[in-house]
Amino acid sequence: HQEVLKLQQAKNHLGQDAEVEHKLPETLWPRYEKLYQQLETAYRLCPGIDQSQDLPDPAQSEGFKILTEQLKVVPFVRTIRKLSELRAALDGQNTDSHQEVDLIYAQTVMQIDGDVINRYNQALFDPNNLTRRELILEIHNQGVEAGERQWRGLMQFMVDLLKNFVDRSFLDKK
Repeated sequence: HQEVLKLQQAKNHLGQDAEVEHKLPETLWPRYEKLYQQLETAYRLCPGIDQSQDLPDPAQSEGFKILTEQLKVVPFVRTIRKLSELRAALDGQNTDSHQEVDLIYAQTVMQIDGDVINRYNQALFDPNNLTRRELILEIHNQGVEAGERQWRGLMQFMVDLLKNFVDRSFLDKK
């Protein structure tokens, strides 16, 4: 019963409607629980939060108020955003879910430090859908290339802007 209660709390905190009754496959429970634990950890790392303090319930006015205040903490917001993406991916695996979910087949994340992370949905590797896989990967690769070009253009703009600023500062001192 403790696991079911914890799972219900995790579902509520991760944004699922508590009014909607839908059963999660038991195989997904540990993954939802892990998301909840990550959310709790991120909350406890917020300034002014006691390490032993439980994550407040946003359905209660006091909990909502506390969590709203923590939305000013950038790392906490970043974690919520990432966990929301992971939850959406999990919801996509739950065929009994009543929520509409955009299923992500391929995702590429390019970090500012140069790290590139690729994720692919298992359904993409179904041997019965080779044509679909090729089409999805082609569209995905085009999007990644366009994003990379946009990123390079933005970086070049910033470098040029910085150069102009430094050059002007240098000329103003002469």
